[in-house]
Amino acid sequence: MIGQRPAEMATKSPERFRRLVLVGPVGIKVGPSDKLDIPDIYALPESEVQKLLYDDPERMKPDTAKMSDDELAAMFRARETLALLTWEPWMHNPKLRRRLQRVAAPALFIRGESDGLVSQTYLDAYSRMLPDARTLTIKAAGHMPQLEQPAVFATAILEFLGE
Repeated sequence: MIGQRPAEMATKSPERFRRLVLVGPVGIKVGPSDKLDIPDIYALPESEVQKLLYDDPERMKPDTAKMSDDELAAMFRARETLALLTWEPWMHNPKLRRRLQRVAAPALFIRGESDGLVSQTYLDAYSRMLPDARTLTIKAAGHMPQLEQPAVFATAILEFLGE
């Protein structure tokens, strides 16, 4: 699962999780209180957000001129939903950090090498808060390695789940 919700779910019902994969995860505060860990994507121009999200933003840029009104509406609803689900405040849940010790399942933290939202430092700090976690960085990918490197991404997850 992607985002902070999977970690929250695993802290509330750890017995329901055999393995946990977190991709470009947010959800905890690791840096100083006066500095954002995750850039404020709602305060940036869309072109800057795309640079944070993708290794190759031009290749991944949606062609909005060719999208139907329904597709455009869905894209904007997805962005609104992201804000509603993760911005609690600033893409972290203040209670999650102290609850992570409850997670019993092995966890795999994945990020793309060019991820401009979730830094390697953030990912490492987050993964150290779970009892049995490891990290993986996928080359030539940004925040959504499942879109930019789907074969590498799928192989990594299948290997982890098969262990």
